[in-house]
Amino acid sequence: MVYLFQQAVSNLIKKEDICFEEYSNFLSSEMDLSEKRVIFLLDDFIGTGNQAVEQWNEKIIVSNNYKKHRYIRYLYTALTGFSNGVANIEDNTEMKVILGTQPMDDSFRCFNDSSLIYENAEERKEAEKIMEKAGKMLYQYPLGYTPPQCQDTKLGCIRWIG
Repeated sequence: MVYLFQQAVSNLIKKEDICFEEYSNFLSSEMDLSEKRVIFLLDDFIGTGNQAVEQWNEKIIVSNNYKKHRYIRYLYTALTGFSNGVANIEDNTEMKVILGTQPMDDSFRCFNDSSLIYENAEERKEAEKIMEKAGKMLYQYPLGYTPPQCQDTKLGCIRWIG
């Protein structure tokens, strides 16, 4: 994800104006951010948004960089995600979310009642049971699978197994 972002901005922003840093290094570093105005947090997918909110509350706002540089704007960028996850992040942090696509609604969740993937309730329940069984064979909770989050992640697992 970072590489794609680097390529996208390479012709738009001067190299000295942008720094790519691993998240864990940023939190613990004493790097000079006095000249920086925006920090982009990169992600591939936003499900519930809970992970971003937890990271914000438990790690970012208690970090030295956050405390020293309160003027910096934080932008949470992802390829795509669910609209309720985007709202969760924006409502419960100081981050603005930028997606590469339109946010998805509940109809894109595999096992939601309004699913476009499994419109038939019986087929949906059967597919969910199969995914739960396959997921537990792989790991205890693979790919973020912990009910009810499974509605966000099982499609990727189905594609991987199939």
